[in-house]
Amino acid sequence: MSKAGRNAFYLYVQSIIAAGAGYVFWLIVSRLTDPEAIGLASTTLAISSIGASIASLGLPSSVRRFLGKAVVEDNLFQVKNYVNTSLLIATLAGVGISGTLLVLGGFLNQIIKIPFEFIIIAVVTLVMSALTSILTGTFVAILRTRTLLLAQVLASTLRIVVGVILVILGLGALGVAIGNSFVSIVLFIVLGLLISAHLRIMRRPNTIEMKKAARELMEAGSVNWVPNVIYMLGTQLGIIVVFGAYGAFEAGVYFIALAILSIITSIYSSIMGVAFPVLSGMTDGRRMAVWRATRLSLVFCMPLTLAALTFPEAILGIFGEGYAVADFTLSVLLFSMLPLIISTGVYTLVYAYGNYRQVLAIGLAGNVPSVVLYFFLTPSLGGLGASYAYLAGAISGAIVSVAVAHRIKMQIIWFDVYKATSVPLLIGSLAYLANLNWLVGGLAILFVSFLGYTRLNLLTKQDLKDLAEAILPRKVTDSVYQRLGWVVRILYG
Repeated sequence: MSKAGRNAFYLYVQSIIAAGAGYVFWLIVSRLTDPEAIGLASTTLAISSIGASIASLGLPSSVRRFLGKAVVEDNLFQVKNYVNTSLLIATLAGVGISGTLLVLGGFLNQIIKIPFEFIIIAVVTLVMSALTSILTGTFVAILRTRTLLLAQVLASTLRIVVGVILVILGLGALGVAIGNSFVSIVLFIVLGLLISAHLRIMRRPNTIEMKKAARELMEAGSVNWVPNVIYMLGTQLGIIVVFGAYGAFEAGVYFIALAILSIITSIYSSIMGVAFPVLSGMTDGRRMAVWRATRLSLVFCMPLTLAALTFPEAILGIFGEGYAVADFTLSVLLFSMLPLIISTGVYTLVYAYGNYRQVLAIGLAGNVPSVVLYFFLTPSLGGLGASYAYLAGAISGAIVSVAVAHRIKMQIIWFDVYKATSVPLLIGSLAYLANLNWLVGGLAILFVSFLGYTRLNLLTKQDLKDLAEAILPRKVTDSVYQRLGWVVRILYG
């Protein structure tokens, strides 16, 4: 448990760095450019994200599932085989999607008015992203998340440096798009070299075993692939539709609101990302383990969500005065956090079970409504309509997830959900009524919420112990507890 906790912590920090560095990147370039440049660059990112989700064929999730079992069984041959096979499939798919985009480049330019050079950037980024997602899943499954953390630090740093330099040199939106692509490029190079050295994945492939692995990976990935593609369409298509209907300014404003939401969603994604391969290798206690992961996701995400809901205009204003107009759009997006956490927990469990029909049902329910509503709401309401479509998908997915949870006898402890939501909601309401400065009010929501969680036993002593052991050696943890045990006693009464 300590090893899993340590890797969960590294993945959590990696996701925080990725989200935080992304926040810093868009914050800096939004200050150096204008919403139009952000809109064009974010549309390029949206095209590459959708293309990467198609090219990945659901392999990042399926490879984690099978690698989780292979690692538990200490079967290094199977680990190599699954990694080799998934990378080969994704490469072929990526090349195919890229060729299609290049051929349709002129058509896209006519429809949404995006220059061809941005299509080229999208093509390169989508191939790198598809392969990187598989390599990332591999490192998560073999519990080498510390390596991911270091690679993410390097890639995020280079993105900021390169992007800022190019923008200062006068490249504008093109500089932002190129700088943003450096994350996928650097991660692919670094993780590819490391995994090749660690597993020697490129040596003596067994064709028969690769064919068998391909069938298993494609079968497991197919149920995740369709919802994932629809999910990407549901999140990223909104940017493209807004760009096509309202132009770069509106697309840039909506993208920044969506980026703020993604910072918080990356927290529960990292928790569930580590839980998934561990759950796949377990034979007992899966439902209890996945609810613990869900509970911790609520603990770490809901205070941030309510803080952002209380002061949306101030948070958007950090990027520039022009973005503050999206305060209501951001608020609508933030309301999707709770249903997203619930549905992700159930989704993770049924996927670990191998219940692919239920995985498909949850994925479709959570994403099809968003995709459909984008085309109805966005043309008339712009970014706000896109946020309503996003929220509708999150609620629909949560409803189906609750039904699936009941069917598989997974207990959703609604009192935990109530406690996790009501504490920051109460503090946020008081901060709003008291007209507190957004920074003071936001910090109050975070600190008082965590204090309340300890008193309500939502964040348990065992949670703190596992978190401490994930960060520090056991001897150091014991020494710290002896000196600071009084703090724990105060927190828990």
